[in-house]
Amino acid sequence: MSSSVGKVVRFEVMRNLKKPSFWIAALLFPVLLVGYLFVAGLMGMSMDDAITGGSDTTDLRLGVLDESGLISDFGDMEMVESEETGIAAVRGGDLDVFYYIADDFVESPRVHLFERVGNSSLIANFEGPIRAALAQSAVERVDVADIIILTSSFGFDTVRFDADGEEDNILGRLAAPMLALAIFYILMVMFGNRLTLALVEEKESRISEMLLTTISSKSLIMGKIISMILIGFVQMLVLIIPMVIAYFVMRDTTMVADLSLPPLQLEPFSIISSLLLLLTGYFLFVALCLAVGALVPTARDAGTYASVMMIMVIMPLFFIASFMSDKPDVIVYVLSYFPFSAPVTMLFRNAMGTLPAWEFGLGLLVILLSSVITYYLVVRIFRYSAMEYSAKLSPLDLLKKKNS
Repeated sequence: MSSSVGKVVRFEVMRNLKKPSFWIAALLFPVLLVGYLFVAGLMGMSMDDAITGGSDTTDLRLGVLDESGLISDFGDMEMVESEETGIAAVRGGDLDVFYYIADDFVESPRVHLFERVGNSSLIANFEGPIRAALAQSAVERVDVADIIILTSSFGFDTVRFDADGEEDNILGRLAAPMLALAIFYILMVMFGNRLTLALVEEKESRISEMLLTTISSKSLIMGKIISMILIGFVQMLVLIIPMVIAYFVMRDTTMVADLSLPPLQLEPFSIISSLLLLLTGYFLFVALCLAVGALVPTARDAGTYASVMMIMVIMPLFFIASFMSDKPDVIVYVLSYFPFSAPVTMLFRNAMGTLPAWEFGLGLLVILLSSVITYYLVVRIFRYSAMEYSAKLSPLDLLKKKNS
């Protein structure tokens, strides 16, 4: 890295890190996420307390009429002679809850429940006692194994083997590629608009004219690309570190302990390829966003083109079903080697295990060549558009210009 590029990188990184808006934007998401989880947890606990407290039948009088004969043990529930008698008892306050099971329960599986509102909250649920009585009676009539089978109350312990006969942990293997893909999307969502504005603001304030008198356009653009990449990963660390700390702090709680996470399967090729695709893909889109920022004269125009960048980023998501197949179709190959969809597509295919080494190498070459071409285009665009701050620079204008 030349001294000029290093100066630009240091200046851009420090300038952004000193901005309160950068740290507000960086910390806002994790703070909101933790706050949401905390509030949701409190609300969930309050809701559970309200439901369980309002549904407590210990001190209530329960009546039941079972014309179907399915219940063998009524427990503490009182037998009622007729449906009309039970309803009248609830209305008169002699019963708090009355259950009526008609003799055609098998043809019309419904339990009629009558409750007195004055004895419960609006969210109270008194279905528990009758459900328990019916279930207990069913268990006494039918073998437990038959109940498990008929209700599909059983799971599967699946062991998967790869083509070489080795045990394959697909979820553990997907961890590194999917993490790289998530980081790429977060970076683009959080920085896409900022990247397109990186050069427009300097053009509007005429700072770029002064910069170009002391530093070459190549060094300036390369410094901005590197600094934007570094700033993006700084913000990712600000986002990830609180989550990691929260996980270790809350790992003994029920919410985290109940998570059944598969063991990680760290494959060198998967990790290295994901990292290379992430870095080169992000470099390409940073250069592309800077090219847009150099081409347009105002921030309003840059915002319009920023939406186009995001469409190219999310375009592979519309064909995600094609990535699931062991044999990629034509659209997968087109997206894999189209420069602006290649990073996301390759990351998806790497996560799905359908990206052979030779295709990874070819796709990486496409991304690298596209990045180099885009870099030289943005240098050429910025070199001449810096002086054309009041109008758009058309491709025809660029063709008429000569390299300086």
